[in-house]
Amino acid sequence: MLTGTRLEDTRIYNRKIIIEAVRRHGPISRAEIAQMSGLTTATISNLTAELIQEGLIAEVGRRKGLRGQPAIELALKPDGRFAIGFELGRAHLAGVLINFVGDIVQEFNEEWDSLLRTKRCH
Repeated sequence: MLTGTRLEDTRIYNRKIIIEAVRRHGPISRAEIAQMSGLTTATISNLTAELIQEGLIAEVGRRKGLRGQPAIELALKPDGRFAIGFELGRAHLAGVLINFVGDIVQEFNEEWDSLLRTKRCH
C-alpha cells in the first residue's frame, strides 16, 4: 500500500481496476484479471463477489476445453448502471440514456421555434 493512503481508498481503486479489466477484456476470468492487474487472487475473489452482489458484473459462463476446473467468465451487467446526458441549445434539447456497457437505451431530440412553442419532436 502506498504511504498516506487509506485502506478504503485502495479498495475503491482496486474495484475500478477490476471493472475496467472486465469492460475492456470481458468475458474474462478472475485469474486473467489477477494476471493483468497484479492483484492477488484473494483480492480479486473478494472484490468480484462484492461487484456481483451489487449487480455491476455477472458470471456469464465457463470456459471449455482447458485442463482442470473450467474458469468462470465475468462480464459487465448492462443494467448495472446507467448514464444520462443532455445537450441544451438555443433552439433544441437532446438527451440520451446509456447503459453500463455503452449501449444507447433511449434518446430524444426536441427543437423549438421559440422558447415558448414546440416546433417538432422526434
